[in-house]
Amino acid sequence: MIKAEVIGQELKLTGDITVADSVDYLTAKFSFSDDWQEYTKTAIFTNDADTVCVLLESGSGRYIGDNVCFVPYEIIKYPGFYVSVVGNNGVKRITAPEVFVTVQKSGYREGRSPLEPSPDCYAQILELSSQTLSVAQSVRDDADRGLFNGEKGDKGDKGDRGDNGSQGPQGPQGLQGQKGDTGEAFTISKVYSSISQMNADYDNPSVAIGSFVIIDTGDVSDPDNAKLFIKGNTQYDFITDMSGAAGIKGDKGDQGPQGVQGPQGIPGVKGDKGDKGDTGDQGEQGIQGSKGDKGDKGDKGDKGDTGDKGDKGDMGDSAFLSKTELTGGTVSRSLLSDTFYHITSSVTSLTINGFTKSLDNKLNEWAIDFTSGSSITVTVPSSVKWAVTEPTFEPNKTYLLSFAEIGSNILGIWTVV
Repeated sequence: MIKAEVIGQELKLTGDITVADSVDYLTAKFSFSDDWQEYTKTAIFTNDADTVCVLLESGSGRYIGDNVCFVPYEIIKYPGFYVSVVGNNGVKRITAPEVFVTVQKSGYREGRSPLEPSPDCYAQILELSSQTLSVAQSVRDDADRGLFNGEKGDKGDKGDRGDNGSQGPQGPQGLQGQKGDTGEAFTISKVYSSISQMNADYDNPSVAIGSFVIIDTGDVSDPDNAKLFIKGNTQYDFITDMSGAAGIKGDKGDQGPQGVQGPQGIPGVKGDKGDKGDTGDQGEQGIQGSKGDKGDKGDKGDKGDTGDKGDKGDMGDSAFLSKTELTGGTVSRSLLSDTFYHITSSVTSLTINGFTKSLDNKLNEWAIDFTSGSSITVTVPSSVKWAVTEPTFEPNKTYLLSFAEIGSNILGIWTVV
């Protein structure tokens, strides 16, 4: 059993170990502080694939009683799931944070037919409404058959006005309303060359409240480049930095060979030799002859040929936590967040099936680079919204695609390397 203690908006969990693949065995017992008493409470269970709600009211599909319910079997999967709770009274709503429950792998391997899915919140409310209508119809039928008809008595005296009764319990939640109008698509309303230019243009009526703008300084090394803002009621609010992660600069190539040395200059003219003196006693040393004139400086040698271009430095390490290399002309896969993918061969078909999130309470980002072949087709999920313009892919070019999670959207940036 999982024990969930809810005090105000704080949620604490205790209990025994939890093992995957059990059905209608694992239960959750909730206890609430007094400020939850006026609310209808709903337990929320979530894992990477599903979210299932359980209404903590009699008649709800997985409710047992005394604020105890079965944990939906779809949720009890390795490595774990989240538990939360929300309360509504028709006017106000109270919430609690998600708390993670670790799930161990089970030894269950036997095949089986799919179980009926746990009812969602809407189905549970309809079930309660159906039970209430059934009871009301039964009472109505008894009344129509005269089971409540007795002899009419004398009219009694008018009684004193009674005290106001206490407020009755909240009725079940009403049916879901009609689907609202389709929201606007994610677009960049305006591109500014600097943050100061953006702030100075705040009163521009062509940029509505809630619109996105982006900074393009033209310099990828500028820390303000590719910053995304949203226009608030009084100012622009920073959302995220959409720039790709810059790799480390590669090693410098080898220096080319030295050019051929130029020819030596013509030597200067040698001075005249003095006359030989008569042999005799050694006299004093004669005066040293004058030094000959310095020869003219030789012409400068021709400039040596330019050395061969050094090999291209290795790609710098990515700022992502891990790097994965892929091969093949046709690539189809989902991307894991905080991982940089590098395709080593020419690509004629690239399909990104989806984006897996691995970071909690942090920005999830994805990146992949590749060189197109003689033809190229690139397919991404419909959840991707391209910043500024949608890319056009051409043969025999190298591309870098970067993605980031912005609310419920995935914002994409593309660059020709």
